[in-house]
Amino acid sequence: MDRRTFFLGSAAGVLTAATGSLVLAYGFKQPKPTPKSSELLTPETGKYWPYHPVDINRAGELAYHLYEEGSCMYAMFGSILKQLAEQHGEPYASFPDYMMKYGASGIGSYGSVCGALNGAAAAVGLFVQNKAHREELIEHFFTWYEKTALPIYTPTSSTISIPTSVSDSVLCHASTSKWVKASGLSIEGPERAERCSRLTADVAQKTVGMLNDYFSGQYQTSTELSEETSTCVQCHGGKGKLSNIKGKMECSACHDKSLAHTLFADIHYKYME
Repeated sequence: MDRRTFFLGSAAGVLTAATGSLVLAYGFKQPKPTPKSSELLTPETGKYWPYHPVDINRAGELAYHLYEEGSCMYAMFGSILKQLAEQHGEPYASFPDYMMKYGASGIGSYGSVCGALNGAAAAVGLFVQNKAHREELIEHFFTWYEKTALPIYTPTSSTISIPTSVSDSVLCHASTSKWVKASGLSIEGPERAERCSRLTADVAQKTVGMLNDYFSGQYQTSTELSEETSTCVQCHGGKGKLSNIKGKMECSACHDKSLAHTLFADIHYKYME
């Protein structure tokens, strides 16, 4: 056998093997997750502090300006609580809202969960009694945050143009790093602080809109995890065969799929006990 024939034969063998692997892998591909149907939620009342509808535009304005006073979590939570205190007095006026300052920059500057989201979840926890409803609302605005180009909010008091970015994560570290990469600006610069104050206003308006709808009986569930994350959860989540993770965060923010995982994970999964 001459060298040319040998190399052609080897290449053909590799191509055949690769093609066979692809056919085998996709022949055992897991079915796509079934989309969640929309549902109208009925709020429970009586046990927790009562919620009263507040103004969405005022929430954005308050969150934006409160950011300078106590950063993201404090500003987000205050955008709701201060309106309730102004309109209804107690018990809202006595809530020690200064405690929410701990959430700044991902909890004590640790870069963990975004303070704006932490404050929004705290507000939901204060007013929404039903555990399943709480988790639905939180999942909804967390997923929105992961996939939306932010910030959207534009204050009347600032003329600075702020670039947007998609975080693909609920973590402060990932969110701000993605923005720095997209904008080319410094994480220690005034533009980053302006970006986060506007983003906090966005989260405040999103949260207020959802709470207003929920407590008026108009909230329709519409949360969808991304197809990629839903597929991961089918195997790795609590109802999957592997059952080795707990969470709903966007998987691709921290994990990359290897070629072997892409090609053979479904086959392996199919034959697992």
